[in-house]
Amino acid sequence: MKVASGFMATNLTSALAIPALFLSMPASAQTQQDTQLWTAVTVNGKLTDTLVYAADGQFRLFDGLSRYGHTVLRGSIGIRVVPDLTISVGYAHSNSNRVGQAWIAEDRAFEQFNWTIVQRSGVGLTTRGRLEERWLENGHETGWRYRQLIRLSVPLGDHAPALVVSEESFINLNATDWGVRSGFDQHRGMIGLAFPLNDVSTLEAGYQMQYINAQPRDRLNHIIPITLAFRL
Repeated sequence: MKVASGFMATNLTSALAIPALFLSMPASAQTQQDTQLWTAVTVNGKLTDTLVYAADGQFRLFDGLSRYGHTVLRGSIGIRVVPDLTISVGYAHSNSNRVGQAWIAEDRAFEQFNWTIVQRSGVGLTTRGRLEERWLENGHETGWRYRQLIRLSVPLGDHAPALVVSEESFINLNATDWGVRSGFDQHRGMIGLAFPLNDVSTLEAGYQMQYINAQPRDRLNHIIPITLAFRL
């Protein structure tokens, strides 16, 4: 029991440390800030012992939660190479709208890996790498972007929610004629709680900070993320 307790305490400390530097990052006077609500429904399941699928829908409110501005629909299919590693390919379609601009449609193809680094005594440390090929309806070139996510989940007790923290970095690999600049794109840091609803579903909510390297001003979004997740 002492070993398990020590393992959990160590990982709880690590969980809080992962986003600490990012979440405490000060905003400059030139940074545009907003409060947003991001809701999502995700479904993960398996078709065979090695063939898996995933799908999600995301719906976002901007401008202090006063305006609907973004939809993402995404699906993928993958192969479980070994029990802790899955390689997938997928497609996503999104529509977004910024104030004073028309709705813009974006299509993405992506390839990704999901790796479970640690899964012990309820503690889970996972990472995901995703390469995206992006096309906007108002441009002609393909934007290549890489995303790296790390996520830690630590149970807070029997029949209790789990503490969840994550950090995701986005890097643009090229520039495009529709406005993408190569290099650092954005960071997302999140801390929250995952509440088990039953054997196959979880409700997750918390706080997320999104920092976007944008022109003419960087953007800093304070986000309430709410996700209903199903494991089938």
